[in-house]
Amino acid sequence: MISPVQTPQEARTQTVFRSLLWALSYPGKPYPLPSGVGPLFAVGEALLDLETRFFTPDPALRDLFTEAGSCFSEPAQADYLFFPTVGRAELSHIVQAQRGELLYPDRGATLVLGTSLNGSARRWSGPGIQGGRTVSVGGLPEGFWPLRAEAVRYPLGWDVFLVLDSLVLGLPRTTQVEVA
Repeated sequence: MISPVQTPQEARTQTVFRSLLWALSYPGKPYPLPSGVGPLFAVGEALLDLETRFFTPDPALRDLFTEAGSCFSEPAQADYLFFPTVGRAELSHIVQAQRGELLYPDRGATLVLGTSLNGSARRWSGPGIQGGRTVSVGGLPEGFWPLRAEAVRYPLGWDVFLVLDSLVLGLPRTTQVEVA
């Protein structure tokens, strides 16, 4: 029996995809991303394909994703939005992200945000979090949290991946976030 040989890129994307699945299954718990490529690029490499649309204000990231065959789009039409950093200017793009429709809640966008561990503590609760979890995430403007609270009306809203160097945390739309 002959087994196909896995390329390093295939191995990396499978590793990243598993980390993303676990991160959404257990919100607020960090999961590793492989080294060797930028963490946002690694996430995009695992999620994007020829049929998905993405938005990023970062020209280098946009070039990498379009060279890989993905379709650049405006924020309101994008399936995935990538922000290496998030400031007040980026919030104007995030507010445009798709939230899904009641008949098709899966059409809600996924945000991939570059963040840091130094930030205000917030209490996360919901499915996948036994008893709640305190998570400190920095690099997000205070306006992000009220914007997310307004956008998430389960089953509508955004799923979010917070990328912290070589780690990823999942923040699905089912998770409630409160100031700790």
